[in-house]
Amino acid sequence: MTTSFSKFDNPLIVFVSSNALTRKLISNLLKEKWSGQFKIFSSIEKKSLNQMNIYLLLLDLSERFPINHTDLKNKLANVDFKVCIFYEYSLEEYINKINSNRSRAFTLYRKPVEKQDDFVKSSVAKYIEPINAPYISQMISNELNFKKSPHLIAIGASTGGPDALVKIVKNLQYDMPPILIIVHMPPNFIKGFCKRLQSLTTLEIKPFEENQVIEENQILIASGQSHMVVDAKFGQFHIKKGGAEKVNGHCPSIDVLFDSISKLNGVYVVGALLTGMGKDGAKGLLKIKNSGGLTIVQDKKSSEIFGMPKAAIDINAAQVIMNLENISQIMRDYSLQNNA
Repeated sequence: MTTSFSKFDNPLIVFVSSNALTRKLISNLLKEKWSGQFKIFSSIEKKSLNQMNIYLLLLDLSERFPINHTDLKNKLANVDFKVCIFYEYSLEEYINKINSNRSRAFTLYRKPVEKQDDFVKSSVAKYIEPINAPYISQMISNELNFKKSPHLIAIGASTGGPDALVKIVKNLQYDMPPILIIVHMPPNFIKGFCKRLQSLTTLEIKPFEENQVIEENQILIASGQSHMVVDAKFGQFHIKKGGAEKVNGHCPSIDVLFDSISKLNGVYVVGALLTGMGKDGAKGLLKIKNSGGLTIVQDKKSSEIFGMPKAAIDINAAQVIMNLENISQIMRDYSLQNNA
């Protein structure tokens, strides 16, 4: 079952204000605090709200830039999303006309005379906090256990992947399960990328160049012109070279790694598919899901390219869809001391 938020896969907040400074403040706030999508407008008079799949509409109304109350009332008459309105004291009668004869009342905030921008910002922050929490955690199923540490973690990435991996790796704590990574980049760049990651963590970063064993507190990054596949023997993970043929246009391929991991018996694994172009990794992620592992994909907002995550979502391979910051948090919390 793919994680969702109410009826929305990626909840959209729309903020409208005629004040440029207020729009800037709220834009920065939502970038920092909101895990879904958002849009900022100076006006909604020419916007078709019912075609945007909005979760929450935030309206900042000003007497200086009035909207005809009948037009606004008609525009909001049949919406099925939440509406929160900020208004000045002088607009009290205007607000009553908009809010009259509605079966579903709007949430209203009357702005103070001074420091209105600060008031709107703090009110929006408090308002979105409780509705943001379930989207961040993305736990709609009791079957998804984020506290159970996996025996092995596999991560695939492509365009935008190096920066995404930097953000994940620099936050990892010691006592981590083994981590295998495939990132689509020229083989001659892999060693330099490993050095970059090694400067950010106490975990051991190694490029995969020959058959070897991977252990706790190690991160192995595929390199060369052969696929990376996994086998489990005598309680150890043996990483071996696969073929050299391109799969989904790539060698090494994320799908090949994920497929091999899905075949490990008695091993709980987590597969994560990050930003990237194309479809590599989607089918392999589905195999991990079907074999009992946990599957995570990066959301559209935080992905540089949403191709690979979207391909996984389209075939129902993703159990969890979340932004990069929250993926990093989950990975950081996967220490062996929590292993059940």
